[in-house]
Amino acid sequence: MGAKIAMPDSDVIAVCGDGGFLMVCQDLATIKEYEIPVVICVLDNRRLGMVSQWQKLFYDKRMSHTDLGQSPDFVKLAESFGVSAERVEEPGEMRETVEKAILSGEPYLIDVIIDPEEILPMVPPGCGLTEIIGEYKVERETPGEILYKPIGKEKSGD
Repeated sequence: MGAKIAMPDSDVIAVCGDGGFLMVCQDLATIKEYEIPVVICVLDNRRLGMVSQWQKLFYDKRMSHTDLGQSPDFVKLAESFGVSAERVEEPGEMRETVEKAILSGEPYLIDVIIDPEEILPMVPPGCGLTEIIGEYKVERETPGEILYKPIGKEKSGD
């Protein structure tokens, strides 16, 4: 919300896990009440992801209290606040869904179903972002290039 208020002409997408989102989901009321057009992508694996990662990799798979169960339905939760929402179950659906959400010009939630067993990539405890483990590679034509381009808006220079 704050990023969109500070930069109202920029597209803002918040990406969070389902566990983290459950801790702040009441802010769906705020973005609807004030018509703050942020797009929220909830990575939904029904787990407290970081805790689950650590338990599997660093604590001999001793799993404790990381399963979130089957509720709530994040699409229905968003809709109950009057926020548009949809679910993405296949990677090929993501681009079209994100574009639709941004172009809507209104608050929007995308519930992205991900594999609960896929725990990588991640940053191990005590390490920096340059020490990420797991298969993660971004292909870029130009090193350091930022691939984001605003959707459906022509930006003019000053």
